[in-house]
Parts: sequence; structure tokens; C-alpha cells
Amino acid sequence: QGVVDVVDALGGILINSPIAFVGQNASAERGHYTVYVPAGENTVNGEQALYYARLRYVGTDFARTQRQRTVFTQVMEKVKLLSVGELNDIVEEFLPEVTTNFIETEIFSMVVKSPTYFSYTREELRIPVDDSWEYMTINGLSVIGTDFEQNKKYLYENIYRYTE
Repeated sequence: QGVVDVVDALGGILINSPIAFVGQNASAERGHYTVYVPAGENTVNGEQALYYARLRYVGTDFARTQRQRTVFTQVMEKVKLLSVGELNDIVEEFLPEVTTNFIETEIFSMVVKSPTYFSYTREELRIPVDDSWEYMTINGLSVIGTDFEQNKKYLYENIYRYTE
């Protein structure tokens, strides 16, 4: 529900979907209802964004996690446009829904420094990297067999800029 509430508080987010998504959802408040995400570039509300991010029946698991990253990225793009005061209001409203080991003063210190943080270039990595995994069946279960050394090397090179 936190994702729905944050996206709605931001006035929706921009999603560019190659196909339309439609399906049933359920909540304690609304019962069963239909969620529709149109194809193309559209501003979607919180329910649509959550459905788009969570849908397991279209594409691979990698496509689903890409949709989740897209939702997160679009939320961050909207948050970057907020003033420190507006961001503070959102943090105060939604902080009770978040579990973290940061204390409240640390979080509000980050809000004050957010213009600096938002100026950084964001890079996105996906693990396992391409050509480092394969689908396997073990004990009747579908799993991804991963080359851990190749992924470890990739992380060191791309996060720590360390090469052997």
C-alpha cells in the first residue's frame, strides 16, 4: 500500500509500457477490481504502478524486475522535482510505513541534503549479468544457475571500480 500511496501523493508517474496490462486485483478496502495500464507513454496512478511492477505473468522474471526498477526510477524523477519542504512533508507522511535502521534525525538530515544527492548520476546494475546464468531444473524446481565469480567480478568493477 505504501507504493500506491506514494505514487498517488506524487500525482502519478510516467510509464512507457510496450503493451497494455489488465488484470484483477483485490484489497480489503475495495474488494476485487480491475486494474488497467494502457500501452504507450502514460501517467499512471499508484494502483496501476503497483500492478505494473508486480505482474508475474508477462515476460520473464528479469522483465518484472525491470518494471520494478522503472517504477522506482520514475518515483525518484518526481521526487527530484519537489522542494525540500515538499519532500519533508512526504517523508513525514510516509515514514510511519517504513522500517529502517536510520533514526528520524538522520532521515531528515538526508532530506535537507537531498538537492545534493539528487544531482548525482544514478547508475543501474542488474545481477546476474547477461551471459552469466542459465535456467536449470533442480529437484523439479526451476532455478537460475549463476556464475558467482563472474558476477562478483562485475560488482567489484562497477561498484568499487576495482579490477585485478
